[in-house]
Amino acid sequence: PLVCSQRCDRSVGDFECEPYSCILTISTTDGGSPPLTGRAYVTVKVLDENNHAPMIAIRHFPDGSKDHSAISENQNTPSIVALVTVTDADQGTKISSLSIVSGNEKGHFKMVGTTDFQYSSISLISMPDRERISVYNLTIVAVDSGIPPKSSTANLIVYVIDVNDHVPWFSKLDYRITLPETLPIGSFIESLTAHDEDSGQNAALTYSILSGNTNGWFHLNDKTGLLTVGSRMHYNIASTVSMNISVHDGGPTPFYNFTSVTITILDEND
Repeated sequence: PLVCSQRCDRSVGDFECEPYSCILTISTTDGGSPPLTGRAYVTVKVLDENNHAPMIAIRHFPDGSKDHSAISENQNTPSIVALVTVTDADQGTKISSLSIVSGNEKGHFKMVGTTDFQYSSISLISMPDRERISVYNLTIVAVDSGIPPKSSTANLIVYVIDVNDHVPWFSKLDYRITLPETLPIGSFIESLTAHDEDSGQNAALTYSILSGNTNGWFHLNDKTGLLTVGSRMHYNIASTVSMNISVHDGGPTPFYNFTSVTITILDEND
């Protein structure tokens, strides 16, 4: 019998055979005198099988050296977030489809490519809101035209970079507090904590007393907003203290907000 002595694969780079067909000359000689020889010719063709799935490569934007893409939440649209290249090692097998199958339910991204689906771009077409969605995970599927068809899956991660677009806010517009004048130094009075829906440095808050703390009786932690007794209070000097408090975020153009604190000091038999 005529058998194959080694594996021969038409796929590129995998036991590649060249050429893909050949003509074998087979001869036989009998034992007569004189001997006679006969010949036959056999044509062998190597048929490719669909034994490779498509390969998906993604180039991320704006930094192609990273394993994810990034966009600003005020990004101009449309903006390219990734380039997608699809190849198949099987000879003659084409890519029949390439699509985003999940992660794009809001329709913020669009894929546009060549008719053979080998080269495509994914673009942001709708402005994102980081406070609602801070990261996207797009699932991309490529399917080839083989019989039976094979498919591959890749994931594109897109981070949304925060923009300082929210003003910090206090829980109350004004605070009214009553204290005995003998309250020890360092005692807790109130937490004037503010909130900011941004993230990172844009949400780093700084607190300060703008006015009203003339006697220096009160201390406000500039990082936490914790209000405490700073020095001994004296009812005979002031029975009421009204202070204006500010907070601002750490954005490049910071946002400010304000509240007021009114403290009534009770006289003690001291």
